[in-house]
This record gives sequence, structure tokens and C-alpha cells, in this order.
Amino acid sequence: MLQVAKILNQLAYHSVSFEEEEKVGRQLLSYKKPKKQSWKQGDIFMFPLQERTFAVSQVLEKNTYSAFCALFHKVYTGSPNFEREFSNKQIKAVVSILSENLDNHVYKVIDNKDLVISVPDTEEYDELRYGTHNSSFLEELAQSSNYKKQGDCVSDEVEEIISLQKYIKTQL
Repeated sequence: MLQVAKILNQLAYHSVSFEEEEKVGRQLLSYKKPKKQSWKQGDIFMFPLQERTFAVSQVLEKNTYSAFCALFHKVYTGSPNFEREFSNKQIKAVVSILSENLDNHVYKVIDNKDLVISVPDTEEYDELRYGTHNSSFLEELAQSSNYKKQGDCVSDEVEEIISLQKYIKTQL
């Protein structure tokens, strides 16, 4: 914090030429916000985790500000094999997340496949479908088995979802 204050203080004594100001002004005015990533039902997307690994999920349903997704068990360091590795037997959880990381290219859409699972549109599954979580929750859920192996803690919310998922797998 002290270093930041020192740098800001030095800026007060630093002169900037008119040309430099104009250049920066033009760059700021010409900046265009990147377009949102296009995504839809059936899209497979990957997202970064710790230690240069990533997890993979599929969009089961697209809503205005959220995505209902199936998260797959495996954590990858290389390219996944879509034909062999994605089936309903490899699903770790189904969860609804806010779509901001899909929209902003943080979660990269890499393919579109037939849905690996269809969750019935009944009241029994509304908690999963409409209980939207922020995107970091999906990342924590993907890492949860690694945390348990290392003896680290996962949040109560993740523990609750894991228990709910075990029950749901017996019902589908």
C-alpha cells in the first residue's frame, strides 16, 4: 500500500507531453467492449482451476442470466476426449450458475453435444434449476474432490450440494 502511495505521489511531479495525452485519449475513445460469447443448450465449456488444470461442464438449460449445467468429474491438464469421457455416468453435479463467466469468455465454449442428462422439469428439481450460484461456486465444486484428498475444507454449501447430488443420482 505504501508503494502505491509513493508511485501516486511521484506522478504529481511527472510531466506528460500533449502528444502523449492525445494518444492515450484516442486509445480510450477507440476502446470497444468485447462482444459477449455466444453459448446455448448443449454447449460444452471448460474453465480454469488451480495448478494449470481445468474442468468441463455442459449447459443443460440457458436462462436469461443463468445457466443450468452438468459438471463432469474429471479435472484435466490436456484436451478431453469428447466421445469417451462425457456421459451421464461422469457427472459430478448439476447446478445453476450466473452466466457472467460464460458471457465474458472466462469459461470457454469448446463444443456442442447432445445433452448427457435431462433433468425433469418438476418441483422436486427446482432447487437445482433455480437456486443460482455465482461462478466461483462451480469452480469450488469442481475442486472439491481434490480438496478432500489434501485434507482442506470445502464450504458448507458445497458439502450440501454434494449430498443433494448423491440423492438425485439415485432418483434419475
